[in-house]
Amino acid sequence: MSGIFPPRDLPIRVEVSDHARLRARERFPGFKSARIVDEVRLAIREGRLSSKKPEGFGGTAHSTCLYAWTSDGERLYALKHNDDCLYVTTTVRRKVAA
Repeated sequence: MSGIFPPRDLPIRVEVSDHARLRARERFPGFKSARIVDEVRLAIREGRLSSKKPEGFGGTAHSTCLYAWTSDGERLYALKHNDDCLYVTTTVRRKVAA
């Protein structure tokens, strides 16, 4: 498993809310919510971070959030930020095409 996720060397801390962990477990059965920090860090390193919510995900976009998503586009993380931390507030699943 070495080399899949980046080393923890980003200049900002990533914290995950209990709500984000719960939603990850509900929306992705079998998903280990401990991976959220690694997926957010990898998204940042690979440029998958935006102030605009990507198309295809449910819920309301918030102007005060940043969004990071997985390389396969299945999971989206809403992030709040302050001077020293990115705080993952929820985990969202891509909408299923009707």
